[in-house]
Amino acid sequence: MKTISLSPSKDLHIGADSLPGDAAFLSAIIETQSDIAAVEMDLRIIMRMVAERTQKLTGAMAALRESEERFRSSFTNASIGMALVALDGRWLQVNRSLCDIVGYSEPELLASDFQSITHPDDLDTDLDHVRKLVAGETRSYQMVKRYFHKQGHVVWILLSVSLVRNDAGKPIYFISQIQDITDRKRAESLERDRGEVLELVAQDRPLSDVVDRLTNLIERQTESGAAVMLLDGGEITIHAQNLPDEFVAAIRRSPVRLAAALISTAVQTPPEVQVTDMTESPAWRGMESVAADHGLKRCWATPIHSNDGSTLGLLTVYCRQSRHPTESERQMLEMASKLATISIEHHQTTRQLAHLVRHDPLTGMPNRILFEDRLQQALASAGRNGKMAALFVLDVDRFKSINDTHGHQAGDALLQQFAHRVRSLLRTSDTLARVGGDEFLLLLPELASSGGAEKVAATIVEALVEPFVIGGQELVMTSSIGIAIYPQDGMDSAALQASADAAMYTAKRNGKNQFALHDRP
Repeated sequence: MKTISLSPSKDLHIGADSLPGDAAFLSAIIETQSDIAAVEMDLRIIMRMVAERTQKLTGAMAALRESEERFRSSFTNASIGMALVALDGRWLQVNRSLCDIVGYSEPELLASDFQSITHPDDLDTDLDHVRKLVAGETRSYQMVKRYFHKQGHVVWILLSVSLVRNDAGKPIYFISQIQDITDRKRAESLERDRGEVLELVAQDRPLSDVVDRLTNLIERQTESGAAVMLLDGGEITIHAQNLPDEFVAAIRRSPVRLAAALISTAVQTPPEVQVTDMTESPAWRGMESVAADHGLKRCWATPIHSNDGSTLGLLTVYCRQSRHPTESERQMLEMASKLATISIEHHQTTRQLAHLVRHDPLTGMPNRILFEDRLQQALASAGRNGKMAALFVLDVDRFKSINDTHGHQAGDALLQQFAHRVRSLLRTSDTLARVGGDEFLLLLPELASSGGAEKVAATIVEALVEPFVIGGQELVMTSSIGIAIYPQDGMDSAALQASADAAMYTAKRNGKNQFALHDRP
């Protein structure tokens, strides 16, 4: 009997009883053994390749998961706003920073689209960029735009957008990066507006121009209407360019009561910005319906103080949202209040200096500079209209003896009373000027005849009969008056003054306390 066995080493063993006729059979077995060995080798190679590829795939999957986790973490924890946005503008995914920027929660944003919070003035530009991106005209875009915060105020952002496409090149969604640049934009705008206000002040432009520019500054910073109320000589003026006319008219009907109510509350609240509800606060009683008609809900009031602490006016902001000012808005209003103080005090100082240049500091009457200007105008007008004009020279009689006897302080008080008593007898168109120690000039324009000048002179002489009370003492003060008439006594200022001087000396020679016309006894 024949036996054939295959050892584990694949060697062939033939028993001793093998027959030579079995050679073909043995050859087949050997060939089969060879094929099996080859298959086994191929299997080992394949298994090794599968193991290597499985290891690589596992590593790739781990790397992909790690990459996705990094992206998710970077997206979620980014310091700037990030969002995935659908092609129609719906928010698909948003991070915490974006929610903080616009004030909405994640569910609130995911239920809306970017169009709903975009400022209408910026929306068309944004949508045009989107169209070009989808059409393949651009690969990405960046723009500065405005969002509306949930509380109603405007947020400036720097927006960067790119488009994700699938393998077929079809657009899938947008990736947006949103950086809050509100503080930067406001700081730039504030510094520019501040410079413009100070430039107007330096140019000595009218205070109304400066205040109008200041209201524009406040409105740009707050996206709300603004007004400036100024207190001047017991009167209140209101500067409001962009508030509804009906609302401003309502304020003008009771400005003193409103200003007093707002200032009294504002000064009690540091920093000095008082917020009042225009539908409920007693300060707005009688005006609440007008405010409601125009959607005005809150008023922010900031007083304007002078450097000595007195109140010069009030800055007011009128909001269409029921909100309080942010910290940056409070700081802006404080700066605007200081700018208003600078502007108002500069205007007052300039006005005072201009007054001092053209007025006598003792009596407050015009000085020679202002008198000459008015005299020139009066002569030109009289020449055009065929009228007369009169020039008086008034000299106080025996003033030196009054000074010597009662002192210079009494003499100054006497001159003040003299000037104001004479001024009270004149028309508003007449000009009384102090041009020397005890010398005054008087201009009477638009006279029909010289008789009118004589009547005025007689009235003055008669009025001076009444004693002046100085320091509890009664002092009598008279005046010698010389009169020159245009055009017969002179065609110009110098000639008229020379004629009036000569007439005044005639009055003195004739006994003082009287008047004289030029070239007449």
